[in-house]
Amino acid sequence: MALTPEEKFDQAVAWLADADALLITAGAGMGVDSGLPAFRGRRGLWKDYPALKHLNMDFARISTEVAMRKAPCLAWGFQAICCSAFARRRHTTDTGSCCAGRGG
Repeated sequence: MALTPEEKFDQAVAWLADADALLITAGAGMGVDSGLPAFRGRRGLWKDYPALKHLNMDFARISTEVAMRKAPCLAWGFQAICCSAFARRRHTTDTGSCCAGRGG
């Protein structure tokens, strides 16, 4: 017998209540739709970080555990650039309206 929508909701609530943790992910398209800079592409975020551009290194290589161990200043510097870009976007977004990435 199929569950009603209410029963499905109650089941989901019970699963969440019993969970040790909750991980929510979204694809890159949602961030871009929200106005965050893309990592890849012609104007990708990684190309704006001079140290990576100079080394011809992309974001995938610098965002690994290996890079964090072998070149921590470079890897964490890139992470700081990312956080800075996201923070700038957050502070310049009109909080009165939803962006496309949030469905509104």
